[in-house]
Amino acid sequence: MLLPAVLHPDIVEFLRKDVESNLQKKVWECIKKLKQQKFDGGLRVKKLKGINKRVWEARINSASRLIFTYNKSSQPETGKMQVYLVIQDICVDHDDVSRRAKARNKSPDSEWLETEEIEVVLETSDFKNLDNYADGNNQYSAAEKTKIDIVEALELELNSDLTDDELLGNIQWRVLESETEWQKAIIEQNTDLPLKLTAEEYELARLSGNLLLNGSAGTGKTTVALYRMLQKREYNNSGKRLYIAYNHLLVNNAEEQFYKIVADSELEKAESNQINQTIFEFKNLHKLCLEVLSTYHQEYHHQNEVNYQVFSEMYKAHPRKKQYPTSLVWEEIRSAIKGKQLSITEYLLSEKAYEEISKNSMTCLEERHRREIYKIATWYQKKLQKEKLYDEIDLVRKVLRLIENNYSEKYDLIVCDEVQDLTEIQLELLFKLVNPNGNLFFAGDSYQMISPSGFQWEKLKHKFYPHRKVDRQTLKFNFRSVGSLVNLANQLLKLRSRYLAEPTGSYSITNSSKGQLARIISADDQTLIKTLKETSLYPGDAILVRQESEKEKIRAELNSSFVFTIEEIKGLEFDTVFLVEFFQPTKKLWGKVIRGGLLKEKEKPAFQLELNLLYVAITRASRILNIWESQLSALWQEPEFQGLFQSIIPELVRSDRVNPSSETWHKQGEYYLKAGFYQQAKECFTKSGDLTLEKQAQAKLLIQKQAYDEAAKIFVELREWQEAALLFEKLKKWQEAAKCWVKIGENQRQKICEAYNLEVNLKWLAAAKKWEELENFANSKRCKMNIPEKKAEYQAIEFEEKKQWLKAAYEYDLAKIPQKAALCRAKEFENKKQWEKAITQYQIAGMEEKAKKCRLRGVNELHKQGLIKLQKRDNTGAIENYNRAIILDPNNHQCYKNKGIAMAQLGNLKAAIANFHKALKLEPKDLQNYHNLGATYAELGKLNQAINLFSQALKFNPQDSQIYHNL
Repeated sequence: MLLPAVLHPDIVEFLRKDVESNLQKKVWECIKKLKQQKFDGGLRVKKLKGINKRVWEARINSASRLIFTYNKSSQPETGKMQVYLVIQDICVDHDDVSRRAKARNKSPDSEWLETEEIEVVLETSDFKNLDNYADGNNQYSAAEKTKIDIVEALELELNSDLTDDELLGNIQWRVLESETEWQKAIIEQNTDLPLKLTAEEYELARLSGNLLLNGSAGTGKTTVALYRMLQKREYNNSGKRLYIAYNHLLVNNAEEQFYKIVADSELEKAESNQINQTIFEFKNLHKLCLEVLSTYHQEYHHQNEVNYQVFSEMYKAHPRKKQYPTSLVWEEIRSAIKGKQLSITEYLLSEKAYEEISKNSMTCLEERHRREIYKIATWYQKKLQKEKLYDEIDLVRKVLRLIENNYSEKYDLIVCDEVQDLTEIQLELLFKLVNPNGNLFFAGDSYQMISPSGFQWEKLKHKFYPHRKVDRQTLKFNFRSVGSLVNLANQLLKLRSRYLAEPTGSYSITNSSKGQLARIISADDQTLIKTLKETSLYPGDAILVRQESEKEKIRAELNSSFVFTIEEIKGLEFDTVFLVEFFQPTKKLWGKVIRGGLLKEKEKPAFQLELNLLYVAITRASRILNIWESQLSALWQEPEFQGLFQSIIPELVRSDRVNPSSETWHKQGEYYLKAGFYQQAKECFTKSGDLTLEKQAQAKLLIQKQAYDEAAKIFVELREWQEAALLFEKLKKWQEAAKCWVKIGENQRQKICEAYNLEVNLKWLAAAKKWEELENFANSKRCKMNIPEKKAEYQAIEFEEKKQWLKAAYEYDLAKIPQKAALCRAKEFENKKQWEKAITQYQIAGMEEKAKKCRLRGVNELHKQGLIKLQKRDNTGAIENYNRAIILDPNNHQCYKNKGIAMAQLGNLKAAIANFHKALKLEPKDLQNYHNLGATYAELGKLNQAINLFSQALKFNPQDSQIYHNL
């Protein structure tokens, strides 16, 4: 029978580093024979003290031994129990196999390998022989062969009756099935061996449709989520799939884990050739928002972002700081006042709406306190807008506004991890970003919810209806913490159910009893300070307190930043946690519950929050939990906690002290740096001796404190030019910013800063020209508006567009552009039919053609009006019109003729004759003028002149009967 094999992940890493020798090849040859159950030499079986499991050793070569066991575990595909060959370790010192092997890192799960050897069950004669194991033809005596067979059969027989899964635990076992896998993962190192999934994980990963996956801390929710990402049955090969979480540390770890399993997924082997066609994206919510905004050419720089740390600095100056803790105010604003406002046009809930939702929130604030916190929120939002800052909720709301009408970049699958961390508006965004036929996968743990967002699985489930169906499942096994701490967290959840009379929920299961029990230390905080001062805090240590004042006090006394409130470290994990005086701030509430008192309805939300805070604090520890209280709480005497603690004296807290190396400090510094805890990162890098990263962390810490100038100077020192440039821009130190942009070849940004620098120095015209070079005409105009003449010119243009000609002319005069001023006046006069003035202004403007057209139009208009007046016998008015027309056009015979008619009708015959003569002079062939003039002379009694004129008229038209009549 060919046994399936699994390897401890430490062994995989150990072998990958050993590229110089042929150890990799020899280990595979050894494992291959063991999988085939070929025990052809170099074999030893032993029993360890207190361990009910035989440990096998097989000789790899002259200097190395393979440590393995046979363990029973469920097959992922079927759920049936199967015996596995479990490679536990590699020992490189064959003369002392009892001491810790070199391949495995020291951890609670490896301690059993160091246990004292009490019996050697079998040892072949050549186990210590350096040469003959390589000889595949080596023969053994019948007795030896029988002994090996007996041990083998005995081992398998012992396992056959077991029903527990022996491979469940906090170890991510790697499955090894073939030499090809070994070649790719160990020799070539271009992929990883696949994870050994539990049957539960395998089944959940293969579920189709929308899924809500509940599970407490460390139950493998992320692993299921990643394998779900690999499924291809439901989606197009080219479709996009998104893994998203609030905490970017979780995203980074998930992405790293994903690409280790992607090339060898047990779920997708048949379609592995199509994997690369799929677009997999891993983002935290912040990154997702920034990327969407960038597609709309909108930039948001992290220097302008307000997160909890920045808000903490900002809030220090607020008069209500002492009354309302920073964490409370921040979560009320983030989760409720802003996070529950789903409108894309409003920034905050109305005060009335906030009061309504607050009545059912965990904080259960009195009405007067809600009013005060709402005022703080209003102050905060106004400050953001005034200083052009933003927070995570502003980003989401901006994205929702942009994608409201049409957004094509949607996802076939969105996998959201730790969903309880998200606000309602952030969840709304995810629903908007999934394709209509796509799926949503939400994983989370409501017991870790310590904000007033009021996350509930039922509320989330309701968001799917009526357009989508959704399934809800629960994971129960805990892989993360050591067994003792998992048990403690489980028992707390059971106690919660009893206290709150809730139905029993989903508890984590662990088959591990490894690791230290939680430790209770009865001593005051000064003893804690004294104890830790003697040894100092280690990289993986964290002191958790309830109040910010206590945090600052202990930080100062220990000269260390590794002291936190519980609210601020959610999402982080530590090797060792000191939980200090947890019950002190709310001891009356806890005392009432522990004594069996009934909680009022309004007290329940506050107590639920207390339980969640305690749960989060306990699950932050991965190895050691120290509960430090001056007076031990009666809670620990509850029956659910019996046998889960050990009491120790303060002096023993550091009994297992191992001085951390610079590498350990450096690794923890990188952890804090990625998490955005820059003060802690700086402390770690200082102790690791990495001055560069220490300065980088210091600069980012200064940004959080809004000390931008100091931060920029550090970035210049570090030659991180972009970071420095952005900060100098924020400070409006444009010249310094321009110098930084030059260093990295950002010529466009350099010129922008130079333009702003010219503005600062009031060199408006030069600045305007610089903006024009950048084709930013709006800024060019803005600069010119600061030059009086240019400002007047732009205002004149605006008046021109509104056809306010005299105002435009006035501004053009101020702008010292007389031609345009004259043109505007000309248009005004022309509109008012003040023809003479209009013509004059057109001429000043140098527009002779325009003046000529205006003159012609004026003459025609005046002549037309004169005729109308003549018809109405308004001879005086007609004469005025003709006089004006003659001024415009002295050679217009019609005007003289009609003026003469008006004169004649007024009885001024002499004046009429003069005008008729002028008209005839200009147009000798005008018969009407001869008639008019002759008639006027006849009326004066000057018949000879009249006859003479009529006779001249006959020469032009002998057929005109009217002339004969006049004669």
